Order: sequence, then C-alpha cells, then structure tokens
Amino acid sequence: MTVYWNPAVLDMLIKRCDDGSEFPVKLFVDTAEEALIHNLKKLNMIAGVTTNPTLMKKAGIVDYERAARKLIDTAAGLPISIEVIGDDSKSMISQGLKVGRWNYTVYVKIPIVNSKGESSVNVIRALTDEGVKLNITAVYDTPLIEEVLPYLNPKVPNIISVFAGRMADVGIDPEPIVKSHAELIKAHNSNAELLWASTRELYNMFQAQRCGCHIITMPPEHFRKLHKIGKASLDDLMLETAQTFVQDATAAEFLL
Repeated sequence: MTVYWNPAVLDMLIKRCDDGSEFPVKLFVDTAEEALIHNLKKLNMIAGVTTNPTLMKKAGIVDYERAARKLIDTAAGLPISIEVIGDDSKSMISQGLKVGRWNYTVYVKIPIVNSKGESSVNVIRALTDEGVKLNITAVYDTPLIEEVLPYLNPKVPNIISVFAGRMADVGIDPEPIVKSHAELIKAHNSNAELLWASTRELYNMFQAQRCGCHIITMPPEHFRKLHKIGKASLDDLMLETAQTFVQDATAAEFLL
C-alpha cells in the first residue's frame, strides 16, 4: 500500500482500525487555499485535493479559471477535482471537456443533479465517452448511483463523492447508505473510488474506513487536529474540559 501520510500519523490511524489492518482511506484536502495545499503536500499528508465554487467564493476568488489552474499547479501531480459551474447539460458538457483538458491530474466534478433536480446522467455519459475523469459529486441516495454506474468506463478512473456529513447534519445515519454505495461500486465498476465528503469531525475517517470508502476529503481544520489522534484518553478530555471552564470563568472575572 502506498503511504500518503506522515508515518507517525499513519501509525496512529492503523491502531484505530477495527481489525488492526492498514488504514486504506486516502486523505484529500478540501480547500481553495494554495499555501495550505503546498504545505500539506510538502509534509506528505495528502493524496489529493478537492475544491468547489463555494470554497472559491469564500476565498475571495474572482477569476475561477485562473484560480483553478493555480491550484492544479500547486497540487503538482496529485489528483485534483475541479467543478463545472454550468447548470444545464450543454454548458456542463462544454465546461467539463474544457476543464478535463487542463491537466492529466484533473477530475471534473459534476453534481449528480443540477439545481432544478434534473439528473446529470447524460452529462456523465457524454464526458465518460470522451475519456474525461469525473468526480460525481453531491451524491446522497442509492438509485441515482445505480443509474450512473453502468455508464462509467472501467478503463477511466472516476470518483463518486457521497455527502455523508450533510446527511448526519439532518439526523440521517450515513453509514448504511455509504456502505450500500461501496457495494454497488465494487459490483459495477472496479475503477471508481468512493469518497466520503462534507466531513465534520476526525472520527469520520474511521467511519469512512469502516464503510469501504477509498477516500475522505477533509477541511483544513481537521488536518490541524490529526496530531491529537491517540494522544488523549477520556480521563484526559474530562480534566481538560473542567480546566477550560475554570480558566474561562476566571478570565471573564465572573462572580456568583
């Protein structure tokens, strides 16, 4: 297995695996920050990059294409997913073909439905026929995956991004759904990878591993917490919490 992490972090992840096996989930960073990508790549902490228009907007980016190309250069050989911004089949196909030609590392992100709820299966089929590597994104339920998988070319790498975190945000347990996606992908297309998206906490890494995901993409703040894995017991957390309450009450000079 290729090691994509700092060895010390990988050791901690392996120890947390239920069966003691190597931790197989690749870590991608979800960002539009060039400096962060550069630093994480230099530390050998990431296996790839994902981004989207929302992250670009939050980063204050105005020129989408220019920024995307700079992120590709910064990723320097790592797979990177760049999303189309069109909302109809014609523009999504046109943009997908354009973005897919920018670099061999690019996966073109196509939402599985557009803003009107219309299936993107025709877009996915057209781009797949042209050999474009896809990241089929904003995936939730199983039926659309069943519709899309037969059209993916097993000779072309693809990613399917299931938004597990957003499911959990509304009280839906994502694990059974993600597991069903993993089983479908295994049965239909050996060259497609399942990605756990909208990550909310570090524990999601172990959920992703348990569900059979190949990749998890995480926001920058999670990478800043990786060093904590395996470093604190429940007793440590209990004491730290109590100490924080006292320190904050003292600093605020509360009286009771």
